[in-house]
This record gives sequence, C-alpha cells and structure tokens, in this order.
Amino acid sequence: MTRINYESSLKVSETDFKEYFDDNLICEKVFLLSEKEADKVWTLMIGSEKDHFFELGGESWINKGSFKFIGEWIDEYNSERYDSVSKKLKKSVCWFDRSKVFFILSRSLIFYTDWKVFWKEWDQFLTIEDDAPIIMSESVPGQAIMFYSRGDMVLIEQRN
Repeated sequence: MTRINYESSLKVSETDFKEYFDDNLICEKVFLLSEKEADKVWTLMIGSEKDHFFELGGESWINKGSFKFIGEWIDEYNSERYDSVSKKLKKSVCWFDRSKVFFILSRSLIFYTDWKVFWKEWDQFLTIEDDAPIIMSESVPGQAIMFYSRGDMVLIEQRN
C-alpha cells in the first residue's frame, strides 16, 4: 500500500486558505497536503485518472455507489445554525472522532484533519468549496460524504 507522507503537509495557518477559517485554533488542526501527496490520496481513495469529481465517469465507484440522503445543509449554513448539520454528519457514519479525514476538492487540492474537527466546523470548510467536495476517512475507504451546492448531503458507499 502506498504511504502518504504527512510531513510535507502545511498547517492551514501557513497558507492563503487561513482566511476561510474563523478561528486560529482550527487553522492549527487543518492541514493542506502537498500536490504530490494529494495525488496519492486521490489515486488511493478515488482511483480515477480524472482530476475532479465532475470529470469522473460512470465507472467511478463514487458514481456507481449506493447513495443515502443525510440531510440538507444550505439553510443552516445561510442562517448560521450549524449544530443540526454537525449532528447529522456525526450520526451518518461510524468514524472515530480522532480518525483522519480528507476534504477532497480535486486531485491536487486536499486537506485533512480529525473527523471531530470536520463535523464541528464543516461550515468553514464549505467556505472554500461547496460544490461537490468529497469527505473520506483514511480508515474507511469506499465510504464518502458529499456536499452538493443545491444543499444536499449524501453518504456514498462503494458497492461490492
């Protein structure tokens, strides 16, 4: 199995992406993978030669997986009522709070943090990108959460 070199990652606080996060403490808990390591994660977790979700074909496990509606996020986001979405995210998967999760935007742009940081601060991540980011746990391949710009959150599970 390919190993990810996390040592080459940058804290978000050391990047231009820090402007998307309200809290400096959060910036210390969110990391940006180098492009080389992001490419490895994309290849391992998504498994496609394409560079972005919208380029994935029908053969991608993400497009062929089983979809389960988790809830809506956009109204809560717009009204700054974030707790109900946090609860839905936490209940939607059996990922440990300290599990490493990836916030995947494209082959070359991937962040990582702990699951607990993500489900509590999801809104700050979506200020970076809210049109089909993919959230995946390092320890549970074949399972993903996706946010759609129309406001839906779905759980996608790979079919065997």
